[in-house]
Amino acid sequence: AFLNFVTEEVKDPSKNIPRNIYISIPLVTVIYILTNVAYLAVLTQVEMLSSNAVAVTFIQQFSPHASWAVSLCVATSTVGGMSGLLFTNSRLFFVASREGYLPSCLSMLNIYYFTPVPSLIFICVLSMSYLAITDVSVLMNYVGFVEALFLGVVMAGLVRLRYKQPNLERPIKVHISLPLIFLCVCIFLVALPFYERPWETGVGTAVTLTGVPVYMMILFCSGRPKLCERTAGKLTSVFQKVLLSVPEEKEN
Repeated sequence: AFLNFVTEEVKDPSKNIPRNIYISIPLVTVIYILTNVAYLAVLTQVEMLSSNAVAVTFIQQFSPHASWAVSLCVATSTVGGMSGLLFTNSRLFFVASREGYLPSCLSMLNIYYFTPVPSLIFICVLSMSYLAITDVSVLMNYVGFVEALFLGVVMAGLVRLRYKQPNLERPIKVHISLPLIFLCVCIFLVALPFYERPWETGVGTAVTLTGVPVYMMILFCSGRPKLCERTAGKLTSVFQKVLLSVPEEKEN
């Protein structure tokens, strides 16, 4: 699920990424289906709807003292998922900084581990700031809506490129029906929250739109204010000294 975000770090991506897709997605799908079949075979509809943790209620039908094992498995799965998200999202900030859309200090690599430590710390601080929202359901609505919106835009761009530049070299190419189906799903996931939770969705949209002026300024302005340049330079120097990081080497 995360390899497509770190294509440049994958060995032979044209071979390994499709292999990852063909193996992981069917495997995870089968596991999820079998898990839900097991729930439905053991629990009644009332038990499932009234349970705060279906997996715990399920295992208690066999052994009341084994609920800790389910909690441990869920916690382990959560840690694994968070590790994947930190690994990939930090690379997004790393590349955005490398392309000039974020401060240059985020595009530096640690001299010992060759990992984007400044970007990792930045995404960790940003993630912890979300804890200020105490209602988890509200946070999920914010994140889910924005994620579906951006994925929909990406899918729309992919479909447009397929028709505008049909002869473009594509090491990894799928049938056009797949991005079209996914685009329809994203449109549904964007439209439904507007109907069910217009206020929360509106706030998420407003926060997203605040980045548009900054992006346009970076895209069309030839120079940056001197104050921003001096601040970015000092920040970069501090990050280099504290985190032992240097800019990425350019290939000839």
